[in-house]
Amino acid sequence: MEEKNENMAEAPTADASEQKPQQEGRPTFLTVLCILTFIGSGLSALSMLAVILLAGALSEMLSNIPGMGDIGGMGTGYFLITLLFAFVSLYGAIMMWKLKKMGFYLYSGANVLALFVPMVLAAGKFPVFGLIITALFIFLYALNLKHLE
Repeated sequence: MEEKNENMAEAPTADASEQKPQQEGRPTFLTVLCILTFIGSGLSALSMLAVILLAGALSEMLSNIPGMGDIGGMGTGYFLITLLFAFVSLYGAIMMWKLKKMGFYLYSGANVLALFVPMVLAAGKFPVFGLIITALFIFLYALNLKHLE
């Protein structure tokens, strides 16, 4: 009987060693950041795609409002470029979810470049709130670089 008890005591040890890599995997904070990015970049990509697909109808509706012709004065090019950056940002977050360091660089680059799109294509407007959010997320992701390979 003692042999059975010893074998039973050894079995949980094997299970614990199998679970150990999962515990050392992605930190909870990185998981939360990635989920927030999935939501933000995903919604951004969906909204840009919807604007592009409905551009004709939106332009017609907005043309009745003074100063709002051609999709708020930004043109379809603005939305295409913003859509591209949203997809790259989303892909970067997916890579960070998989603990790949390249995801951080893709995410950071796409979001920094996205800040300048309104300046170039929308009459020099600069998104100050966007700068704050982008800087905050890049900083928070940078804190997790040690967990990425």
